[in-house]
Amino acid sequence: MTDDRFDPVDAPESKLDPADAWVAMPALDAPGPWTGVGPLTVFDDDGREPVPTDVLPWAAVCLLRLRRGPADQQRETLATGWLAGPRVVLTAGHNLHPGGGDHDAGWVREVIVQPGSAGARTPFGAQRTCVFASTRGWLDHHAREADLGALFLAHDFPGHPGHLLIDAPRDGQVCVAGYPHAIDAAQATGQTLYRHWGDLIENADGRLRYDVDTTRGQSGSPVLQRQGGGVVAIGVHGYGDEGTLADERGNAAVTLDARFDAALRSWLPRGGAPLPPSRRRPAS
Repeated sequence: MTDDRFDPVDAPESKLDPADAWVAMPALDAPGPWTGVGPLTVFDDDGREPVPTDVLPWAAVCLLRLRRGPADQQRETLATGWLAGPRVVLTAGHNLHPGGGDHDAGWVREVIVQPGSAGARTPFGAQRTCVFASTRGWLDHHAREADLGALFLAHDFPGHPGHLLIDAPRDGQVCVAGYPHAIDAAQATGQTLYRHWGDLIENADGRLRYDVDTTRGQSGSPVLQRQGGGVVAIGVHGYGDEGTLADERGNAAVTLDARFDAALRSWLPRGGAPLPPSRRRPAS
């Protein structure tokens, strides 16, 4: 039987006039009614640190403002995504749809995408989108191993230095970079990009587990690794500590491995990105 859990599924068609894509976003009020999406697990002392957002790879990480409900009763939560191409953002599927239900219901209404957001600064601008996709396994069965989503944008971000490349994980350290909802009173609204490098504990069965601190708002963050003199994305962060013993603990991500070939072949070209070498079909 063919495993279709990782096949791409589009949200119901929603049209957005490209002229309406750009938005001027006010800074989030502190403390405000904002909440972040995702797990909260910090091991011992919090090792995260803020980073500059005008250079890669950090400039490719996006603050996502997820809007649900009708416009007159709008609820907004915060999460993280990252540019995998000029006009495509990858994130956790659960940021866009709760999973395990109707393909046509439950999607966020729109998302504001702010790459390299830094406090009140949005150095590359902000775009709204209502064009989304996820996987059959997440939408039908709430399958964690298929918890991946994509957002498609109308425009390139002017002056942006580029997007993240995707590659297979290797042994060594990894980094999660995202927008945590709260670290301390001065950083209470998810407007600051933080990173933390730590050890890769496990790479098995399509799951990465690592000794890296995360809190709410970081769901959808890229899991990064130094390879070949650069930094590549190897997974999408989505879950908190899954260990029961001190030597087993670790936050977790889905691995962007060959299981997602169909999804990435569909999504990356739509967003103006070339396929990674492992996703290119051999010449016939």
